[in-house]
Amino acid sequence: MSMTTADPASDKAGGRDLAAQIGNEHFEFQSVTFDDQKVTGAQVADAAGAHPVENFIVLAQFSNFELETLRPT
Repeated sequence: MSMTTADPASDKAGGRDLAAQIGNEHFEFQSVTFDDQKVTGAQVADAAGAHPVENFIVLAQFSNFELETLRPT
């Protein structure tokens, strides 16, 4: 998953939209936008259509290629 700020000029309630690339086990990616700067693993799984979200693990990949598990809450 790759996350970037979608619109740095936007100021919706003091925040900015967050754009993400969400990939599946086949490395097929889809673009999604979150209106929250603190995105949870459950939000990402839901956006990817992974249900029930409790059965999935969400990993974030950083620019240095390290992986981190996103908590569901």
